[in-house]
Amino acid sequence: MGYLSLTHDQQALIYLLHAYTGTQTDGFLWVKELHLNALIYHLIKAGVFEEYDYAPSLVTFHGIKMYAKISQEVLWDLERFRRIGMVQKLKLSNKYYDDVGAYRLHNGISKISRFVSMDVMNTVEEEIGCGKERLTVLISEHPQRGRTVLDAYLRCPPEGMRKIDFFDIRRIAYSSKSYLPEVV
Repeated sequence: MGYLSLTHDQQALIYLLHAYTGTQTDGFLWVKELHLNALIYHLIKAGVFEEYDYAPSLVTFHGIKMYAKISQEVLWDLERFRRIGMVQKLKLSNKYYDDVGAYRLHNGISKISRFVSMDVMNTVEEEIGCGKERLTVLISEHPQRGRTVLDAYLRCPPEGMRKIDFFDIRRIAYSSKSYLPEVV
């Protein structure tokens, strides 16, 4: 494992936070939890993360409840990193009284190379780099069949925006029957 016994995916997660929140000299930059999860979903699909997966989870954004493809392993790792002091988490409320979480690396972490190998850094940078900038996530709302729904887009300044299926949860047909055990 190396690098403080962090797995490849944990190193990529730490580097991703570093890439978007910077260091203490950059000021107080935070990445919102839902936007981070959308970006992580994209990176899972792109093969950057090797072991993380995702499943539908209920999220709230601007008072709209929808299912999104969230990685529970990422949330567990972020919580582990928060407990040992590597990551800070901020909990806020918006005007809709939704809980909004945001993350950043602890402001005492300055040498990311102590935690993340150069190979992992390059792998993450290849996927999030947009010329001199980085991919950003835009979440928008729009009406659909009498209700408001959410869409997630990746924005890369030279190329524009493209929709990702972060909120598109397929319905799976199934049937069930009740089962009542016999009482003796």
